Amino acid sequence: MGSSTFGLMSAPGDPMTLGVSRCGKKHNFAVSVPNAGECRLKIEIYNKDSEQQEETTAVFVMTKENRFGSIFSLSIIGLEEKKFFYWYEALGREFADPYARQLADRGDFGNNSSAGACKAIAARDTFSWNDDVSPRLSYQELILYKLHVRGFTRHPSAHVRHPGTFAGVCEKIRYMKELGINAILLMPCYDFDELCGSGGIQGIPQLTDTMRAKGVFRHTMAEHEKGSSQKVNYWGYGAKSFYFAPKASYAADPWHACKEFKTMVSKMHTNGIEVLMEIDFARGTAYSLILDVLRFWVTEYHIDGFRINAETAPGLLTGADPFLADTKLLAAGWDTDSLYGSHVTPDYQNLAECNEGFLNDCRRFMKGDEAQIRPFTGRVVRNPSKCAVVNYITDHNGFTLYDLFTYDRKHNEKNGERNQDGTDYNYSWNCGAEGETTARRVQSLRLQMIKNALIALFLSQGTPMLLAGDEFLNSQYGNNNAYCQDNEISWLDWKRTKNANACREFIAMLISLRKKHPVFHNTLELKQMDYISNGCPDISYHGVKAWYPDYANYCRTVGILLNGAYAKISRTENDQSFYLIYNMHWEPHAFDLPYCSPDKKWEILIATSQEDQTGSKKELQLLMQPRSVAVCVAVDREKKGSPKEQRIRAD
Repeated sequence: MGSSTFGLMSAPGDPMTLGVSRCGKKHNFAVSVPNAGECRLKIEIYNKDSEQQEETTAVFVMTKENRFGSIFSLSIIGLEEKKFFYWYEALGREFADPYARQLADRGDFGNNSSAGACKAIAARDTFSWNDDVSPRLSYQELILYKLHVRGFTRHPSAHVRHPGTFAGVCEKIRYMKELGINAILLMPCYDFDELCGSGGIQGIPQLTDTMRAKGVFRHTMAEHEKGSSQKVNYWGYGAKSFYFAPKASYAADPWHACKEFKTMVSKMHTNGIEVLMEIDFARGTAYSLILDVLRFWVTEYHIDGFRINAETAPGLLTGADPFLADTKLLAAGWDTDSLYGSHVTPDYQNLAECNEGFLNDCRRFMKGDEAQIRPFTGRVVRNPSKCAVVNYITDHNGFTLYDLFTYDRKHNEKNGERNQDGTDYNYSWNCGAEGETTARRVQSLRLQMIKNALIALFLSQGTPMLLAGDEFLNSQYGNNNAYCQDNEISWLDWKRTKNANACREFIAMLISLRKKHPVFHNTLELKQMDYISNGCPDISYHGVKAWYPDYANYCRTVGILLNGAYAKISRTENDQSFYLIYNMHWEPHAFDLPYCSPDKKWEILIATSQEDQTGSKKELQLLMQPRSVAVCVAVDREKKGSPKEQRIRAD
């Protein structure tokens, strides 16, 4: 036992558990400091009620006797019922514990820097999970909703008591359930450096490969040497981060951010909503820390899954971790053959491919680019057995859904980088006028194009991911790289315009349709074969002439038949069959409808154009207007339609 310092006794520590852990009367401190001969542990007691300093800082020197490898460890007795700050000093600088579970002295968002923070809080709020149970949904059931905790409710139009916080997200649970959402994906909400430039974020040498690829920062070295004003890192990617600490400035009460985050997760689970997080691990992050972070959020905060950057957190590391076998993991891609073997399929599908493949192919097809039939049809059917596929048309990086059909070009001037940041390849189309317009023809076409894209998203086989705000036509005014815009450019504007309401209702209808019909989310990957001798394959592609798909370079039309016989509603009941017709040409086309059966006929369920019409007397042809989509359902001939579903039109 070491000497007493201000009533605290020191003893040899355990280097096996990094961070601060408690065992009986001992608090164990362990930190990795490569290349250091000694490390000082500093502890400051503060009053439990007033949060004020109570005693002089206690300093404990850890030398080679306290070192194992690069880890210094020490046990302290006398902290049992006390709240305290702690931090370290080594190699001539003070620093916070990389395993800190909460940081001290955190201000409002945008007014503080993690680079200057060094004090961590060890004592945590008690929290009762009350038998919390994860919804544990399959990817086939999942309707994913991506949001930024602050931007989701920061705008006054959100009408919440705690704007921009975890508590504010909870206030929108009823809204999410009404929309049909059953999983949320949070952009980084661990404690990260909010100021670009503090800690080297703006310096060219510190840029990560991910940041370069996304075009987040493109400052030249000359600009850096001249000095530039600090910007807010609104998104949280590429910043110095404390991965174990919930972001205090996202909490209504920053001193109790941990408890508030747990409350949010618990309420989501109670309402059948899973909670996933994005974690952007910095380049060079130790593999041991990566696994510790993921495991910690699962055990401590009951997180259901993560979206991770595979270039830093390799799939063979995270995907093979047995502790995470029941945790959803989203990444750009997975080497499933190396993880499972070429002939083995996991019992539980926890991995998902999440990249811009669907986004790029769908956008190009929607705006009528050449040679897009094969890429598009390949995307809508993808549903591998070893890992799921997450489909999305918009992400935080790029245009919103409304801006996708409002702007031909990016408009990032307010980022202060002369509009040189952000991607130049948006595959967008302004429908005839750049930006906002009062022309009704353009407005109507934009809404029609948005609905076309939404049908492709929600009625494809992969897991759909909706960017928060797209459902009510939120705009970033053409900014496709709003990484530094902590203002009304990025905050969701919960407007109540006629078109916004129409879009929200349309999405709710599509989600309901998807959930009701397993033919849109099969558990097995479709084979384009008739393997049950039904007389019709599970999925088939068609041109304007039924059963003759046209993959020519000039073609912009395709029909997709989903056979309900391959999707079970119950053990004895098959699903209905659906025929989806896409005419992305700027001219009308008459489509032959595939023959159903003597007792079935096609009925239009959804039509994004207001002018669709049937053609022949045999009811086997549909005239599709330019740039429109129709969804037909096979119904019994003696019935006029499915009793619970109504035909939905663009108006």
